[in-house]
Order: sequence, then structure tokens, then C-alpha cells
Amino acid sequence: MIYNFRIDKNSTDKIFKRVESEKILCQGWGGGTAGELDIRNPDFVQKCFNFYEMKTTRIPTNLTKIRGFKNNDILITPHLPKYGHVSFHIVAGDFPACYDYNIEYKDHLNHRIKIRQSFGMDGQISIHNINLHQWYAKLPWLRLPILPISQFENIFSYIIANLKSGTMKSLGASDLQEFLDEFSKKLVGHAIATIEKISPNLSKISFENLCGFVLEENGYDVIERNKHDGKGGDIDLVCTRDRIMNSPFESGEGKLFVQAKKHWEGTQSDSTAVNQLLKMMEKEPIAEGCVITLAKFTEDATKLAEENGIKTINGEEFCQLLLASIFG
Repeated sequence: MIYNFRIDKNSTDKIFKRVESEKILCQGWGGGTAGELDIRNPDFVQKCFNFYEMKTTRIPTNLTKIRGFKNNDILITPHLPKYGHVSFHIVAGDFPACYDYNIEYKDHLNHRIKIRQSFGMDGQISIHNINLHQWYAKLPWLRLPILPISQFENIFSYIIANLKSGTMKSLGASDLQEFLDEFSKKLVGHAIATIEKISPNLSKISFENLCGFVLEENGYDVIERNKHDGKGGDIDLVCTRDRIMNSPFESGEGKLFVQAKKHWEGTQSDSTAVNQLLKMMEKEPIAEGCVITLAKFTEDATKLAEENGIKTINGEEFCQLLLASIFG
């Protein structure tokens, strides 16, 4: 399990020193030297409520989540070691073995969680890093001391694994462009996953029609569909565009032959589509060719296309064009 673990910002230095020197992460509302507010006691909630003269039992009840701590649980501590940073801590042992109560602490940080390992205590993890932005956006609502955040477990587990392996050394504050790049990447991924579910060419909502839409939004007219020569030549879309509209240095009409291959993402599109276009282009040497697929192209397909001036557009490139056509 993974938890958001808020600390008293006025006690950051003390908490930091105890993590570093004792491998102990402290939590407040412990009663100091007079409260005897051990979480292991069954009457903890009522005693804590009375001692601090609280209006509700919300905070002491929340603190009893410590009783659910298990070995290797992850505690995410915002603003530790310092404001604007975050650290991760791995719990050592199942409750109650991972917990002890020190009644000698006058600072009320009596609740002590034993930590196996910590990450970010050198200040190398910014709370504003792009990898953490989903969690950070929810942080203002994570106001109680201890809250499970299982929806972010994959994010933090990935980061911790990379910190352990040395793949990541630090996670600094990200700039806006980094956020936009990441946002664009996720939109493209979602677009690919959505398009994979539609028909290749047998309905109005099809991959072929999406290709036609993108081409039309980029200045082409689709004048013919599904041409075959009966000898292996095949074109899904025949397009033209008025070159005068795009450049003062060109004139006349350009023709484009397009093959739309809806292969699954993660698979590879071989040379078949390129060869189909080449057979048709032999009859009209001035025409240009383009193969569009949701997949990636094999090396042979890419080489054959490049040698014959045929443009190849993979799934990521196509979805970027699609999104630009929709919103641009």
C-alpha cells in the first residue's frame, strides 16, 4: 500500500534529523511527555480527542491508519526534506513491529515509524516534476495526516525502481514545455487506443475515412477511393491538391496515392503496402505516394519507401496530425 504522509511543517528539521540518524519517520499528535497517546492503545482516539480538545475525532481516527502499515508500504512525504520537495520512505515491518511510541519527546512527535529505506532526502526530488504532477494536483485535498493513494502507486513504484537502479538520479522541477510534451504524448496514446477499436474501411467511422479527413484538412481533395489493377496494385485514396495554395514557387496540380493500413499498435507494417503503391505509381510516375498505419514500419518497408520517395506515417505521427487537424 502507498500512503500520503503529511508532517508538521514547523517540525521539518526535527523530522529530517530523525529520518537521517535513526531511520524513524515521526508523526505528531503524540501528546508530548504528558499525553500517553500510544496508537496501540484501544482508547487512543478518545484520549487524543480529549487531550487536544478537538471538535471532531477526524484526525485521531485518521492516525489509526498506522495500525494498517505493512512491511514495504510506501510513505510519500511532501515538503520533506524542505518545502517544494518530496521524499519516499519504505516501512520496515508490519504493525506493530514498525511502530513505537516515545513518551520523552516534548515536541509531540511521539509516533515513530521505522523506515527501511528513504529516497529524496538529499533534496533531489522536486514536488513540481512532471512525473508527479497528477499526485501534486490532488495534494491540496489530501489534508489529513495519513491517506492511502493507491491510484498513484504505479507512478511512485516506477520512480522508486528507477532511483534504486540508478536510472534516475534526480527529478528536478519541470518547465511548461516538458508538461506540454508529456500531455501531447498521452493524448496521442489515447488517440491510438481509440482508433484501434474502429473499422479499417467498412463503415463511415473507419481508419480510411480518418485518413481522408486528415488529408482534406491539410489541403487535399479525395477524388477517388479503392483503386485496384488486378495485379497486386492497390490504392485506398487518390488525392489532389492545388500547389498554388501552398507555395508561390509551384504551379499545377499534385496527385497523391495513399494506402491506409490499420495494423495494431505494437505490430509492424511490412513492405506489402509500399509494393502495392509502387505498382500503381508505375502507371503515373508523377504521382506521389504515402502509406499511413497505426503500427510502426519494418526496416525493409522504410528502406523501400525511402528509395522510391514514398512517405511513411506511423501511428504516433498520424495521431499528431489528426489532433492538429481537429483542434488546429
